[in-house]
Amino acid sequence: MISHCFDFTAQIYETLSPLNNGINHATLSFIRRANAALDKWWADCDALHRETMDEDSLLRKILIGDLHYAKLWLVCVILRGALWNEMPFEQRELALQAKDAASNCLSTFLESPIYRYV
Repeated sequence: MISHCFDFTAQIYETLSPLNNGINHATLSFIRRANAALDKWWADCDALHRETMDEDSLLRKILIGDLHYAKLWLVCVILRGALWNEMPFEQRELALQAKDAASNCLSTFLESPIYRYV
């Protein structure tokens, strides 16, 4: 499953990196599909651990943190070098998605007693 995740991130990078902020309908569609695939990856991984670990276990917190970080990274690959005041609406929407992913990632780490303990 981890190998699949690395293959997937390589595919994301190879697809989005050359676009250099060139966001069009196909790019947005790819990002939606990538987000759905990341959600599925997390759900599959979490399902493996849900029966034997409680929701606050360190492993499950690491997995949800990885999900949010991957979603942040996904958008940052396409938006690198973009300037907020020059972004069209579609790019701003993606930037707000990245902000939400970053916030969720930080919340997972900062609000989890197990992370504070470790």
